[in-house]
Amino acid sequence: MKKKSNEEEDKVTINRRTVDVVAILTVVPEAPASSMLQSYVVAAPVVKLHDGASLAKEIQEALATIGVTKTEQLAAIAADGQYHRLGVPEKLLSSMRAEGQERSGPACVAAIWDSAHLMNLAEADARKEHLWVQETIKVITEISKRFTYGKGLEELMDTGKQMGIRTKRPKLWSGTRFAPHAATVLGAFLHNWEPMKAVLRERLQTETRKEYAAEILGDLKKLKDDDFKARVAALKDVYDILGRGSREVQRVQSLPWESRRGYRSTVASVKCVRTAVEAFSASARTATEAADAVAHADLDELCPTLSRHKAALRKGSVATDVVGFGLALETALKTRSHGTVSSGGQRGTSNKDVMDAMCDIRDVADLQRLQTGKALASGVADASRRLIIRRLIPPSAEVSAKSAEAAIRLLGEASQSLGNAELLRLLWSRRSSNAEVQQYLETCIRLWLLSPPESVVESMASVLGEVFGAHRNLDHENAAKELVIRWNGPDLAHSNSVVASAAASLRKKFRTTSDSSRLKTALGAVIAGRMAKQCPRASVFK
Repeated sequence: MKKKSNEEEDKVTINRRTVDVVAILTVVPEAPASSMLQSYVVAAPVVKLHDGASLAKEIQEALATIGVTKTEQLAAIAADGQYHRLGVPEKLLSSMRAEGQERSGPACVAAIWDSAHLMNLAEADARKEHLWVQETIKVITEISKRFTYGKGLEELMDTGKQMGIRTKRPKLWSGTRFAPHAATVLGAFLHNWEPMKAVLRERLQTETRKEYAAEILGDLKKLKDDDFKARVAALKDVYDILGRGSREVQRVQSLPWESRRGYRSTVASVKCVRTAVEAFSASARTATEAADAVAHADLDELCPTLSRHKAALRKGSVATDVVGFGLALETALKTRSHGTVSSGGQRGTSNKDVMDAMCDIRDVADLQRLQTGKALASGVADASRRLIIRRLIPPSAEVSAKSAEAAIRLLGEASQSLGNAELLRLLWSRRSSNAEVQQYLETCIRLWLLSPPESVVESMASVLGEVFGAHRNLDHENAAKELVIRWNGPDLAHSNSVVASAAASLRKKFRTTSDSSRLKTALGAVIAGRMAKQCPRASVFK
């Protein structure tokens, strides 16, 4: 059985090196059910040319090192917007087909714009439309900067301790980070509200410079403003929803329909918050006691942070602003989910095609549905043909009615409590004795990989950043190998066998002395003892 995978890539700049992290996501049927979809680093070459053709060539060379040389070995290509704008997926597939001497015609490989990135772009679109959101974030950032490090942080922590509040370290807003970070920023700001106000009040009493005193007074006025606090609370509730949605679509183990459900649930939750605030605001202008009670209950459930500021919602423009932002966000999330760029086009992405074909994808590849008899073998075959017409799978992946029937028969014998991963393992264990099941498995696995979370590459880039952060002068080739070992292998504390095996097979010069031994030789035992790192095997290569 040919191994199917999808390919993911993203660029990251570390220590003035722009690196193209290339990874694959594949199904490992023998793995535990909770870890059946596995991501692996393939390479992390330094980007020399930033045009689409050069990036595609780098990715093609990286894939060739693991034997992926034909488009039929790929189910999908996941990337962020920059790669799609440069046409990298299309150029990669075209080059692979030319060098692999595949027959003419378009490759049946989906080009996916990662859902977490799309969600982030939708949030940015909505934020640009509403000045009050931008102004609120600006004030939060300016006040938080006073307490992020040094004396300001110490004052905040000491004041919090005196007030019986365990303060959180303030975070700064970042427009490039995903929604979970924004929710953390807002949560820390609200949590530290009273200690920050107390510190600023004390500073104002001792500040003699007029310009600084004016700045402190301005910040204090904001922290005393009930409307401002209500706006921050509203944003906290909204970004909590976006954060949960972002984490959901980034789950490696999510199947395409599960990931899609997570995205749609986020849109629905934003709508619920908007309507709850709208209903509460309207109830304040009516005399209906029942309607007012329902509005209170909905607000308490859907907006746990904002519901503490009902007075501000009733009297000011806060409710109108929150409703407007919610509507803009809801609209942007729906539009961006199609892989749409800001100008309105889709730049060759397959997001909308995958969304439109989700029913067919589930009919073919949702094993739990097949097990319960919700799909007939003929229906599975028809759905696979429609997916071929959409060019989401190649003609060779067509599922015959006979193949689907064989799979359904085996699934019917299994326990009803099994999930999709356990059911796939069951079919996998029978594939050698049943050619029809093997044919079905080929297509099922391909469809499971049709909507990969490219954002896993962001985590890989963070690991690469740690490598370069600890070893600034490390050769890039060796740093890339460290990334491969750290991500694909066990953690350092359990990696002795991997290191020993690599040392025996690779013709690279490994370090044979620990950091502490090297320091002792260079600096002497006393200084070396103080400078020694806790983990002497922080780097495999020199």
